[in-house]
Amino acid sequence: MNDNRSFIDTNIYAYSFDKSEEVKCKIAGKLIESLCGSSNAVISYQVIQEFYNLATGKFKDKLIHEDVGYFVKKIMYPYCEVFSSFELFDHALDISQRYKYGYYDSLIIAASIRSNCKFLYSEDLQHGQVIEGVKIVDPFS
Repeated sequence: MNDNRSFIDTNIYAYSFDKSEEVKCKIAGKLIESLCGSSNAVISYQVIQEFYNLATGKFKDKLIHEDVGYFVKKIMYPYCEVFSSFELFDHALDISQRYKYGYYDSLIIAASIRSNCKFLYSEDLQHGQVIEGVKIVDPFS
């Protein structure tokens, strides 16, 4: 098992496209490049779904379906290891109750635990918190 496996939350991918947030865009892009280049990156199917929704509907400069499809297939598919299951659902419910995170954030945390990650990169969670062995890191703090 790789000791530096790192889960990348959707917001990191989103910032890598956000030119209006120049500093965050650069940090996110370098982080993704570094983790994917060293094969330490992990994502879940949820991250792909959320990214598609953001890129085609909520980005200031929306991406077209074909461009999002290309990005997802080339950049995200190779690192997608966690898919929906009843066990993941139950684990997320438990995390939500114990740590007071929303359900979808809890699914991300549960997926990072399931994939034996050491780090979870996200802007949306408590920086520095460790949940079941996974350390949450806000790369923008």
